[in-house]
This record gives sequence, C-alpha cells and structure tokens, in this order.
Amino acid sequence: MRIVLAVIAGLVLLVGLAAAIGTALPRGHRATSEIVLARAPDEVWPAVRDLSALQGTWAELESARRVDDPAGREVWEETVDGFAMRFVVVEDEPPARMVTEIDAAEDAAFGGRWIYELTAVEGGTRVRVTEDGWVANPLFRVMLALGGMHGTLDRYLKALGRHFGETVTPAHVDADAA
Repeated sequence: MRIVLAVIAGLVLLVGLAAAIGTALPRGHRATSEIVLARAPDEVWPAVRDLSALQGTWAELESARRVDDPAGREVWEETVDGFAMRFVVVEDEPPARMVTEIDAAEDAAFGGRWIYELTAVEGGTRVRVTEDGWVANPLFRVMLALGGMHGTLDRYLKALGRHFGETVTPAHVDADAA
C-alpha cells in the first residue's frame, strides 16, 4: 500500500512541477523553417495554396476539406495528428504569400497562424513557413518545449518536398531573420 501511495504522490508531484514550469513558459511562440525546391514558384504555389494537396504525402494530415462559411470566408477543416481544426485563409497573394489562422474558440487549448512565403531563388523556390502560435495550457507548453517548436513545420515541409519527388532537409530560421 505504501508503494502505491508513493507512486501516486510522485505522479502528483511530477504533474505539479510540470504545471509550475509550464506557467513560467511564455504563452506565445514563433518558429520558422524553410526549404528550397528545384521548381519555380508558380509550380510550387498550387500545392501550398490547396490545403488538401498533401493528403497521402504528409502522414499527420488525416483529412482536409474546404467548408462553407456563412461569413463568406475561406475556411478549411483539417485533422492533423488527431486534432480537428478549422483554418481561415486571411491573406492570399499568389504565388508569394498566404496566411492561415486557426479559427480557435476563446477557451481553446492552442491557436495561431502559419505564414507561407515563396521566394524565387537560384535553382528554384525557397518555401518558408512561420508559425506564430500560442498554447493556453501550461502542461501543453511543457510538451511543446520538450518536443521542439519546429516539428510540425518540418514534417509539413518534408511532405511538400515528397509531393514534388524531392528529399529536403528543413533549415530553422532565427526568429529575428524571419
């Protein structure tokens, strides 16, 4: 019985410590990753612009579909890594820039936006994606800190490379340079 109580007390202490650490971590975060594809921006743009284009290439993207919105916004429903989310396209400047924002409720666990930027470079297109996000739950902040802020960005960019038959290694861009 003492062992069970000690294990329970240890777990409670661990969760309390994680919550205290998470409370000290900032709510907001910013991460940027980029790749270069051996294609012109107008060839890459359709795959970036169509939020369902990487289904089957990006393992975490379980589903993506455009849905009707009474307000006339461009809204997509996606399930990524088990999380169902609604995204709104808030900026669209073909073939150079798009911004999507999670249509998060006030009490949501997380939210934010992705900024997609395509730039012609020698030999192809640099695709840079920046996540400006926030995490409300202190325990989730700890998980994000332990898992790294670039993980989803990097997996998206690798899938984009695979979509074009290329193997890419995302580079992490300093927040001041992004």
